[in-house]
Amino acid sequence: MLKLNRNVEVALQTTEYLKGKTKPVRLSEIAQSIGTTDNFIEQVARKLRVAGILKSVRGPGGGHLLNSETTVTALAVAEALGYAPQVTLSNKSAADRLRANLASAFSVTEV
Repeated sequence: MLKLNRNVEVALQTTEYLKGKTKPVRLSEIAQSIGTTDNFIEQVARKLRVAGILKSVRGPGGGHLLNSETTVTALAVAEALGYAPQVTLSNKSAADRLRANLASAFSVTEV
């Protein structure tokens, strides 16, 4: 069984909540929905924005959306939070295939 870091867990819940949303969603709404604090989700969302997974919309009616130019995977989310599986393979092409397979196997959404 895989145990996720709380940051990664909240980030995955955030991306899942935003999947299919066409209008920006306020972080406070997401925090309430997934059962975390506004402060904690702001920290997580900042890392997701920097990684290009989320985009923010400023002003009235603003909030956050998944970046439609990015394919969001659980692996990408974990990497954005600084957590990535440590796999050591001596063959670079095998490592690349494994990484691609992990990314597609844990796909949260394709936008």
